[in-house]
Amino acid sequence: MAVAGITVQLLNLSWSLFRFLMWGWMAGLLAVSLYCIVHRNDNWKPAKESIRGFVKNYWALFLIIGVTVFLCIINYPAFWLGNRSDGGFYLSRMASYPYTPQPFEHDLSTGLYTGHTFDQYTINTHELEASVFLQFLNMPVGLFARVFLSAEGYILFACCIYTLAEEILRFVRKDGKYRSIIQFVPGILLLFTTNFVFMANNGILDLQDSWQTSTAMYFGSSIVRTCGFFLLLLPYIRNYCLNWKVVLQVMAVSLVLISKSTIALPLIIVCCIAYIYVWMMNQESVPKIFCLIVPIAMAGLGIFLQRTVHFSNPEFNSIQDLQNTSMQWLASLSHSIVPWVMAPGLVSGFLLKNRRVLRLLLLELCLFILLFVPGFSAYFTVFSFYTFVTGRVITAFAYFFICTMISLTVTWLASVRLRKGILTAAGMACCMILAGINFYAFTAYGGDAGIIQGQAGKPITLAKALEVLKKNPDFMPVSTINLADALNRLAETDDHLAVLTETYYESDGVADLKHILTRPLAPTVIFPTANTRFPTDKDPVYGSYTVDQQQIFESFLVNNDEASTAAFGQLLDEYQIDAVLLRDHRTYDVNMNRLGFTVYESIYNDEGEPEYYLYTRNQV
Repeated sequence: MAVAGITVQLLNLSWSLFRFLMWGWMAGLLAVSLYCIVHRNDNWKPAKESIRGFVKNYWALFLIIGVTVFLCIINYPAFWLGNRSDGGFYLSRMASYPYTPQPFEHDLSTGLYTGHTFDQYTINTHELEASVFLQFLNMPVGLFARVFLSAEGYILFACCIYTLAEEILRFVRKDGKYRSIIQFVPGILLLFTTNFVFMANNGILDLQDSWQTSTAMYFGSSIVRTCGFFLLLLPYIRNYCLNWKVVLQVMAVSLVLISKSTIALPLIIVCCIAYIYVWMMNQESVPKIFCLIVPIAMAGLGIFLQRTVHFSNPEFNSIQDLQNTSMQWLASLSHSIVPWVMAPGLVSGFLLKNRRVLRLLLLELCLFILLFVPGFSAYFTVFSFYTFVTGRVITAFAYFFICTMISLTVTWLASVRLRKGILTAAGMACCMILAGINFYAFTAYGGDAGIIQGQAGKPITLAKALEVLKKNPDFMPVSTINLADALNRLAETDDHLAVLTETYYESDGVADLKHILTRPLAPTVIFPTANTRFPTDKDPVYGSYTVDQQQIFESFLVNNDEASTAAFGQLLDEYQIDAVLLRDHRTYDVNMNRLGFTVYESIYNDEGEPEYYLYTRNQV
């Protein structure tokens, strides 16, 4: 659906057309799948033996995924913070497409008009596809994305890890005797999803945006960052040949990854260069001197690119900044424990004395050189544009490298015919230890989702997390849901309703970003405050609403005097604000009445107590 979604957005067509195409595609896939099951397999009904074998080979995999999803969804402080405010952008896009007449002409995270523009999000279809299922299921967007879409992401990541481990085991043992052991390899998911501040502060593993792996797997970029290298390289690793089948597979995967997030572009570049070079190295028809000249020429060209390429867009980081970022993440990895713990995997790879394994190690070496060695790293930095994209590509490589080393270790243990019972017990023990570390990190650091590396964590208990989620089963604060309900009622009589909120509120003892999280639940309402986080200057009314204008509002909240009230009144009139959300009505009631606003409704929290007060203009 990537092609259809990109086309619809490029041509500014209707969302309903995309929905029609989406369901047509799904119906076609279902028909083909049923045909293949029934007509191409005479004995398509599952036998008891196959069911027993399926459970034997995958029970741990399903358990690992289940535990990972559970450890993700109890992170309500991260959800209430809007996943560091990024989540509101993606949730709003999912929820707003069906209800916005011209969705590709608006910033759906704020409701502001942008015109039909071309940017990196024009070729992203992740939220567009999700919006079709969200509307069909009529499910709360928080529950849909934070539980089910996240679970889908973890399932895909776990399957990628399992498939890589299975391929490596197949290099050495083709009898399938140890197949049930590799289901423990995806247990590393429990480490990857551990609280990122805990990991960084203790020198375990520090990676760019690894908090998204813990609590935001519903992001399209999370799929690229976790699964990108696996999906691009597995077609080649299976046979180590370049033919039309592999090329078409990689092209299809590349298109899908780019439709999830454009951070896939530099990742695709380094993967293609790496396996083309490894393929050349293993072709007898290619002169060895040519294999030596190619990297020398690439290094020279890379140095030339790094010195001459300058981005015209002032928002992009310089090539030098991107190169420095690459080296900084290399230094960070070198000071982390996990990469060094993977040393036995590297040794195991050489001990296996298998040609395919050695090619895999050569592939890993090529990727490392393309990411970190000056000159060679130009080929991915010139397509990164931003330092955070550089960091995310390195994160994707770190995940792939770690999983490869673990798979090699397990394969070597299988090659020396260590008893399966011992390997099973060891796998179970490792998974339980990693789950314990993950849970401990959550209880020690999970109480404050806004902290960064180097800061102390805020403790939280599992009982508290479960209590909050029991009261907020939609994975959104109840007060946010109640606010959205009130705004939706107002919007029935005002098709251009604009509401002003503070930047930070508090729900269940943690930060709550109402201006970010309410928009997905009230997709026809405009939130000028959100323009301070997702800015656009193209809206004729609200495009100039920036941090400076928000400061006038905040000044009124602090001072509540004649001067601040007058300035706030001018702000309300200039930006045609119809509603304002305040924490206290006693303090502000007099001045708000002077400005022509009265309390429309009290907004209740999950304890059934009034926590906020929605003021509206008297004529609304």
